[in-house]
Amino acid sequence: MARLHHDRPAEYQVGVDGVLRVYEVLLKSNTKDRQPFLDDLIQRREAGTLAQWVKERADASCHK
Repeated sequence: MARLHHDRPAEYQVGVDGVLRVYEVLLKSNTKDRQPFLDDLIQRREAGTLAQWVKERADASCHK
């Protein structure tokens, strides 16, 4: 049986992107429901540093 190669950082990136999309939709309904951690991730995305941040965490969780 062949082993599937998983690109864990890419999988994590897709997950984070999805969470941020949902969060942004929810904020349109209630702007008072801000979450500092998610706001930080949005700032990282806007600054172009989110992918590296996700990769570092994915790599770290894979080596535990």
